[in-house]
Amino acid sequence: MHPLLRLLDSPADDVVQSAAFCVSNLVQDNAIFREFIDSGGLKRIVASLKRKPALGEEALKEVLWSLTCVISSKSCDAKDVQKISAVDCLVPLFSKYSSSMQVLSPIIRCLGNLWGFPDNSPQAMDTSVTTLHESLLALLQRSPNEHNAVECLWTLSNMAANPVVSRQLLDGGLLQQIVCLFDSTPAVAVEVSCYSIWQPVFSEIIRRKVPILYKPYCY
Repeated sequence: MHPLLRLLDSPADDVVQSAAFCVSNLVQDNAIFREFIDSGGLKRIVASLKRKPALGEEALKEVLWSLTCVISSKSCDAKDVQKISAVDCLVPLFSKYSSSMQVLSPIIRCLGNLWGFPDNSPQAMDTSVTTLHESLLALLQRSPNEHNAVECLWTLSNMAANPVVSRQLLDGGLLQQIVCLFDSTPAVAVEVSCYSIWQPVFSEIIRRKVPILYKPYCY
């Protein structure tokens, strides 16, 4: 695994892209996944997202999907992601590539999975939560198709599992903003009815002023 990880540091985008693709497939094996983690693989992936000069979109997209595959693996737990600062680099990337759905899709999936660890919800500062909340809603309003709506709302729902963040989202007017999307975005209604997320979280906040926790999930 070590030689493969070193390829993630290559100055050639095509080499990084191929290495990330290999990682995505290899980590499906539990034994290889553990070797990947113990070898510092997650840190290598996050470091490649921060490299200067930045990766081209094709290589970046592959690295992001690789990160998603690792984080969403059944073998991955909170301890594996505690030592990385993935949220800190993903939120700025969200803003930078706001017009590229090919890059945004794995970013949103990564963020949703990171927030999906009940024992390791990212300890984001208020600014990061606000920025991500606003970016996700802006994407919903700008590109209201079913896939985008499901991905964005799924990420917001995992964020809302954190009691502190759920209060921030409520105070930020998220509930009203979601309701305003019903007429223009049918997928919003699909997401709410299928996952039954917003009613238990926000109704409990409104009724008792105490956030209710549900079990987030990764996929």
